[in-house]
This record gives sequence, structure tokens and C-alpha cells, in this order.
Amino acid sequence: MDELVVQETIRLRRLHRRKRPDAIIIAATALVHRLTLITRNVADFRAIAGLTVLDPHDAASLPTLT
Repeated sequence: MDELVVQETIRLRRLHRRKRPDAIIIAATALVHRLTLITRNVADFRAIAGLTVLDPHDAASLPTLT
């Protein structure tokens, strides 16, 4: 974990106190590195602004290939 992820974790933790700490760290890492978060547990991440979340078992959320 680098300093940018630590700072983003702190920011998210202040905004989302009810979220599990491990979910906040995962979200912060994805945001800092501009990654799509792939998880079946979209509920823990839905309220985090700017975070792209993909459920691999939900066909509607999968990108279409052209």
C-alpha cells in the first residue's frame, strides 16, 4: 500500500463510516489506480463515487465486445 492509497483510504473512511474497513481499502486502491473493481459484493461499493464496480456473475453489468 502506497501513500496515495493510504490517503484515499482515510478520505473514504471519513465519508463511509459504516463500510467495512477492508472494503474501504479495496475501494481506495481501485480508485487511486483507476481500476475497475470486480466483485460479487457490489452492495459494499455502490455508494462510493467515482468507483467502477463490475459483478462478473451479472450479465447486464458486463461490457459488450464489438
